[in-house]
Amino acid sequence: MKHVLLGGVVFVALLKASVGGQVANAADMPVKAVPYVAPWSWTGFYIGAHVGGAVGTTNFSDSFGPSIFGKVRSPGFFGGVQAGYNWEAPGSPWVFGVEADISMLDSGRHHHVLCVGGRRV
Repeated sequence: MKHVLLGGVVFVALLKASVGGQVANAADMPVKAVPYVAPWSWTGFYIGAHVGGAVGTTNFSDSFGPSIFGKVRSPGFFGGVQAGYNWEAPGSPWVFGVEADISMLDSGRHHHVLCVGGRRV
């Protein structure tokens, strides 16, 4: 039981020293403030690409009866490119930029229905 109590006292003392206490410095060593320098910069040109897929489903209805086609799936593909330039303001968290992009969707599956109605027998 004494070890648990001693451990708790040491933990609280260390917590107090690390959170609310002062940091001890040597009297003959001045403390210099080191300015923060980001390890990278957002300034510069970039180029990229994007791709993806799409799928659509169409339900056919017919006023003369049930459709002989039911549901038709239309898969598709899309892709594109983007390019731009970013500028990070010195000493600021702000980044300003210009970007241009172009994309294309190809859902070229065409389903032509050449009949009207039709009842399943």
